Amino acid sequence: MKAFDASDLEQWLEQSIAGQVWLAAKLPTPIPMQGCETPDRFWDRWRSASDPPLTAKVFAPAVADNINNVKQWLAKPSDRPLYVAGDSVEEAKAFIACLFRDCRIPHEHRDRAVIIDSAPTLRDLAQSSSPFIPIVFSPDVQCELAPVQRRLHSVVVLPRNAVDPKPDIALDLVGHKPFGDALQDMGIAREENDRLARESGRSPTILRRRLSNVAAIRTPLWAKDLQTARIVMPMAFSGVWNADSPADRKVLSDLFGCSYETVEQHVTRLIQLDDPPVWTAGRYRGVASTIDTLFAISRYLNDADVSNFIEAATTVLSEPDPALELPDDQQWAAATYGKVRRHSEALRAGVCESLVLLAVHGNDLLHTDVAGRITATIGRLLNPLTLDTLLSHHNELPLYAEAAPDQFLALVENDLKSS
Repeated sequence: MKAFDASDLEQWLEQSIAGQVWLAAKLPTPIPMQGCETPDRFWDRWRSASDPPLTAKVFAPAVADNINNVKQWLAKPSDRPLYVAGDSVEEAKAFIACLFRDCRIPHEHRDRAVIIDSAPTLRDLAQSSSPFIPIVFSPDVQCELAPVQRRLHSVVVLPRNAVDPKPDIALDLVGHKPFGDALQDMGIAREENDRLARESGRSPTILRRRLSNVAAIRTPLWAKDLQTARIVMPMAFSGVWNADSPADRKVLSDLFGCSYETVEQHVTRLIQLDDPPVWTAGRYRGVASTIDTLFAISRYLNDADVSNFIEAATTVLSEPDPALELPDDQQWAAATYGKVRRHSEALRAGVCESLVLLAVHGNDLLHTDVAGRITATIGRLLNPLTLDTLLSHHNELPLYAEAAPDQFLALVENDLKSS
């Protein structure tokens, strides 16, 4: 027999927003709590959408890498939100749920976390004197954080390709061994590991889609419409772009085959969809997750699409860095001297990421030698291998090496053998 002090329980519920949300769902006649839920409830709902359910081990490396920084952030007075970015907003929320379930997070903080998706709900809860940790992801709810962010620790979920603000935690793809360990923990046969790793790109978001029996989860609603998928395709290839850059606008116009004003109209329409594939932030535009979007539209891809993208990528990535025209001691101030590229660094990074993803997964998605074409493209970008070439591509070199390792090593070895 266990005896509970009703007075203590009442005080606990008054002081714990998360406790109220939890108890409301546990009552024999559940009380609807509009606009909020506990991280545990979200995690159970998110993981159960796949068959078998996902395991928290898919986030174990990310939790281990970030747990100490999060504990330090929680231990200090709040001065700004913690920004977390993932391949999808849902994946980032699932990671946060696993993070707060970890026993290394102090108990009082674990019990205070609440996921909130309604601005009025956050506005009402913020009037309470009870401490809680709001986890928010939509722009309108983020706006409500302004009056309370110095009083309450808060977590803001961002799209993977967000440019501003820079995330404190950016979730990477799961490593080969942790991914295999997670699949084994889910009861999936070892011989299935390679297939699922190849089909999902070791992304928890895409793994969940591949294992789900729910049609709406296996394929985003927007990807079921051919016209919408074809509109999203050039954006997926671009990743991120600067809408104020004439050169970026020209690339998007060429990929779409229409005026840039029409491209903006497409973005405006797509941003209104449930689970939108794109986002906007000031002058920047981008897709929420390049890898998830490419897998979603893969059945609509053809050789002409890949050829158009490779041509655009060559145009963007072959642009030399004008800063190299300055003396070494002035290159740090290249923008002051007007020595900057026409294409934005955001577009270069987005295009380069798409090159890597197509090099790794393109052959399986299109059943043609996409990797060979990208290898040849990278060979052209780095030839001749001069010092200026290396310096112009210094940010992209690790990605080139990932997309075309044999070609990259061959170029370096041939250079080492030269005079």
